[in-house]
Amino acid sequence: MLSCIILVYLRNQSLTTLKKLFYYCLVSVVFTFTQKSTAQEQLSSDSALLEYRKITAQMELDFPEDEFRTFRRESFSEAQLQTYLSQHFERMELLNSIVHHHEFKLRSYLHSGNWFMQLRFPKESIVWYSKFFEYYSKHELELTPEERSALLEMVTYSYSVQAENYAKINLLDSAASQHKRNIKFIEPHYDMVSRPSAYNNYGLFFYWNKHDLDSAMIYFNKAYEITKKDFPNHTLTSIFMVIKGSCSILRLSGFRLADIMKQCR
Repeated sequence: MLSCIILVYLRNQSLTTLKKLFYYCLVSVVFTFTQKSTAQEQLSSDSALLEYRKITAQMELDFPEDEFRTFRRESFSEAQLQTYLSQHFERMELLNSIVHHHEFKLRSYLHSGNWFMQLRFPKESIVWYSKFFEYYSKHELELTPEERSALLEMVTYSYSVQAENYAKINLLDSAASQHKRNIKFIEPHYDMVSRPSAYNNYGLFFYWNKHDLDSAMIYFNKAYEITKKDFPNHTLTSIFMVIKGSCSILRLSGFRLADIMKQCR
């Protein structure tokens, strides 16, 4: 209908035949694209959610999401991996059509990021954890208090994993940024053991990736002091004490950490 109206208009104008043909082709392309977009939008949120669950059920016939082997690359043949990836990307695309269901979508992004990380695909894991953080930032206030509380540990865990992903592909500045964001995020939550863990993980980053024992000690000390004060009976207190003590011995002995790392390899 739209193309017919414009053609009538063109017939009444002093345009050349080539110009008329060009405008007709342009209108036809735009009209076709509009029809396709409209058809896609007709896939309702409920239908998309149902289709997501159907695909997931099909995937779980061979690789249940609650089984350890699903998160191991060795569990998949090449053909199985290709099929699993195809189904996975198909269901993840459906999230764009699902309205609301914020916690469901967030946990879907988390699962995807974690699955790719476990199968040693850090770049793809980065993509999905980035989508998680973007969606969480945009919709955090739309979550219920219970949902926000339930996701707290997953958010701080995701920062740590994302930092590890960046470190694996040698983007150390990006890895450090994730550690800093994690500490900033978890700092107000004094009742969570994830708080000292965030400091400890940043210390491990300096220890393993930067070979900077002095900087590592700052964060190891911080993790230990927090744990000793707020979680005196937690097993992490002993673990952090051992880490802190071991690094102190290395410093007092005058060993160069870079040399030690070379020997470890």
